[in-house]
Amino acid sequence: MLRPYRNNTLMLNLTAASLVCLVFLSGLFIYTGGNLLPSAKGADAGKAAEIWIIWSVAVATPLITGVLWVFRLTKSGGG
Repeated sequence: MLRPYRNNTLMLNLTAASLVCLVFLSGLFIYTGGNLLPSAKGADAGKAAEIWIIWSVAVATPLITGVLWVFRLTKSGGG
């Protein structure tokens, strides 16, 4: 059975990527004056889709990492 939360290298990389995403989202929040959602006004459909995809990845990465950390910390050792 696949247990990604048991892989130390994967968890280290995901945690580092999550920190980068959280810094990116914090900067977005500060830059927009308190709004976390991206603005795609004036962008064509392709550029708007690109903005939303990048934002979705930036939000999903810390969420997935957090869930994996919860699994890792709540599962007892041994197989």
